[in-house]
Amino acid sequence: MIHPFATTRARWDQAEPDLRRYTRSVAVAGGLGVIAYLLVLWDFGWHPLRTAIGGADFSGFYDLQTRQLFHGHLDVPRSILGLEAFAVRGREFMYFPPGPSLLRAPFFLFTDRLDSKFTAFSMLAAWIVAAVLIALLMWRVRLLLRGRTGLGRAEAVGFGLLLFSLMAGSVVLYLGSLPFVYHEAYAWAIAMALGATFATIGLLERPSNRGALTAGAFTLGAILSRTTSGWACAGGLILAALWFASGRSHQVLPRRWVATLFAAAFVPLVVGIILNWAKFRHPYFFPLQDQIWTGMSAQRRAALAANGGDLVSPNILPATVMGYFRPDGIRFSTLFPYITLPAEVPQNYGGSFLDQMYRTGSVVAFMPVLVLLSIWGLITTFRRGVKREIRNLRIPLLAVLAIPLPIMFYGYIAMRYTAEFIPLFALAGSIGFVDIARRGGPHPKRARLAFGILAVLVVFGFAANLAVSVTSARLANPGTPLTQYVRVQTILSDRTPGRPLDRLIRQSPTLPRSGPADRIQIVGDCRAAYIGSGDPLAPWIPFEIQPLEWDLDLSTTPTTPTTLDLAQADGVAGDGLQLEFDGAGRYRGTFTSTTGVAVGRWRSVPPGGVHLRLFAYLTEHLYILIDVERPARGLVDLPLGQLDQTPYRQQLTFHPTDGDDPAAGGLTLTPRKSTPPPLCPALRERIEPGGG
Repeated sequence: MIHPFATTRARWDQAEPDLRRYTRSVAVAGGLGVIAYLLVLWDFGWHPLRTAIGGADFSGFYDLQTRQLFHGHLDVPRSILGLEAFAVRGREFMYFPPGPSLLRAPFFLFTDRLDSKFTAFSMLAAWIVAAVLIALLMWRVRLLLRGRTGLGRAEAVGFGLLLFSLMAGSVVLYLGSLPFVYHEAYAWAIAMALGATFATIGLLERPSNRGALTAGAFTLGAILSRTTSGWACAGGLILAALWFASGRSHQVLPRRWVATLFAAAFVPLVVGIILNWAKFRHPYFFPLQDQIWTGMSAQRRAALAANGGDLVSPNILPATVMGYFRPDGIRFSTLFPYITLPAEVPQNYGGSFLDQMYRTGSVVAFMPVLVLLSIWGLITTFRRGVKREIRNLRIPLLAVLAIPLPIMFYGYIAMRYTAEFIPLFALAGSIGFVDIARRGGPHPKRARLAFGILAVLVVFGFAANLAVSVTSARLANPGTPLTQYVRVQTILSDRTPGRPLDRLIRQSPTLPRSGPADRIQIVGDCRAAYIGSGDPLAPWIPFEIQPLEWDLDLSTTPTTPTTLDLAQADGVAGDGLQLEFDGAGRYRGTFTSTTGVAVGRWRSVPPGGVHLRLFAYLTEHLYILIDVERPARGLVDLPLGQLDQTPYRQQLTFHPTDGDDPAAGGLTLTPRKSTPPPLCPALRERIEPGGG
């Protein structure tokens, strides 16, 4: 019996020297890339099942969908998806297609221990698939453009740099910083679109039924990951079928095969349409007016009204072009990590009205090498007089060019949306690189200069995307992770001339409404410390809070409805934070302001005495821990998003309710002095004169 490893070794020895050299280069680049990606994905530690936000908020949607699919349901239990749910016909749906949910099914058949923890594993798998497909795509492009021309060492290294840039020096690395549903959808959409592109190029060069099946399968995967990517891939297959049907191809094919190619495009489209129709009664749109968030957000409702009932409008194009392509869409700072996103969110231009705008780095600034190579590749492919092999790349290029088109007309700008450009950069960038290598071959000095510039830009892209990945992960996790981030900034600022952090520290009795990027804001006598996000939706992110704490005697459970006043929010009129008891052994939290009421779920009253701790003020939820010594005894979770804009957009700070009788309904509430946060006092001492 021949050992399989011996067979593999024999095949490797028989492979062409050029292919072996290429494989070694992309394998090294892929290895370095996956190490970088794992560092970000696992938050620089051993956290293979990490979620983007503590508590797995927004990381378990696909897991939940998998469980529902096992029971034949496309809808999910009510109130589980929160503001992301679409309430249609008395049921709630998630707008994400179920592709990543289906990939979980083989694992979830045997265990439920991975529920709400599978996202990071899934994103790693998507990264590996995408990296392998890019390596195959680059080699296929080189064979088309240069045939069997010898592969030099410098060119092989260049291919490795290109692979590394695509997978670790681009927004792909940033996606790994926050393993939740939004980024996982893009991780698989990128991989599936790359597979469809690779297969379509093969079909145009050498048609086959197996190639058509492969292209159709990847197109279906793209549609089931992100609809717009899948439709673009299907459009590429339709163009290919029309090209063959026109008779202008060098291939002479039977009509039956052309029909097969049409089927490879339309079957995935039909599947996607059926799924979307089953949920939303529309072939591809989802009804934003029925999303829970629309009922909460006045900004969303205004954007829908301004754009004709949805968020798609040609008026939006000037804003997205500026947001995604401005050359200065990056910011350099004297604070760690020194490279960051622009200080402000993108602005409306040309009469546009956007729903949400987040601080977003442009593709020109954060992925310069990919943009430059792609421009070169597009010019190379579409110029006149090119040979047939290059012309065959026009249809796949048109398909990947169509992938980012929808976001250019969509009233929502975010860093993750730049992931739509990765399939384009992979194909057009490969074409551009191969053409540059061809032209530089006879001119060694020119080639060395070009590869030197390539290497510098790749390193810059990696550093820039790594920096924003670190910052984004910390800002998404208030509390200890963000405190550690500020502590590192403090230490490194002390070693920087002028101690730049000190100039950004302020102190005030209450929290200001706007939160400039990087600003450190201390509230009161270190009652809380925040860092400014620069984001109008959530301007302040807490990193240290001195919690309000009480001891509550529950030895006598109220037998009649009883309300305990706990705390008032600074600057917000209303009854504030309360605990309600229904007299039947249940309690819940409420927060009442003049704009509305946020109501938590009813829970069973724990027996005996408990320790209440108001311990976190997050963007969407307010948490009160019941019994710190035994946390499993209860948690009040108040969805502040129910209150529409004011408290949702403005972080809340609290002070104990004054003047109330601490005993109500037989309950005794005793305030407890809490421990002040450790970092805030040291930061307060750094405030420069006039900065308080």
